[in-house]
Amino acid sequence: MGHWIQMGNFDFVPNTLTYNGSVTSFGGVHNLDVPLDAVCVTIQVVNWWDLSPMPNAQVTAHGGGGQYESYGTTDANGFVCLLVQKNAQFSVEASVTVGSSYYATPIQSTFTSPNFTSDASACGNSVTCPLLGTHKISLVTGGIINLPVTSEL
Repeated sequence: MGHWIQMGNFDFVPNTLTYNGSVTSFGGVHNLDVPLDAVCVTIQVVNWWDLSPMPNAQVTAHGGGGQYESYGTTDANGFVCLLVQKNAQFSVEASVTVGSSYYATPIQSTFTSPNFTSDASACGNSVTCPLLGTHKISLVTGGIINLPVTSEL
């Protein structure tokens, strides 16, 4: 997770395994990560049809106006820990292949992160990396995401 600003141009030279170029700026902060601005959160990814956990799903959280992206893979119970911007809204999408079946996000879920800081070491701690909710994924067939017919989404 982070936001970097390019401060020069470099070209890779394969025969010498080097990068050649120039830095256009020194001084100041080049890595705009703010460690005190992140929080660990837990999301559970489930099958839309029966709410069963979806292990091995690739999950992405988007937030902070595109400056915050976090990636993870769900465990055997469908849980994933992600680092997101604290006290902010973020959206989640996920996908996984199970055998010959492909599941993906029909509707991005939106969550609001807590207003405290924690890091990846907090993963698994229900207090410092809280469960914010579930994210549903559904079977994709013929390029179409199949959703159950219900009166609510």
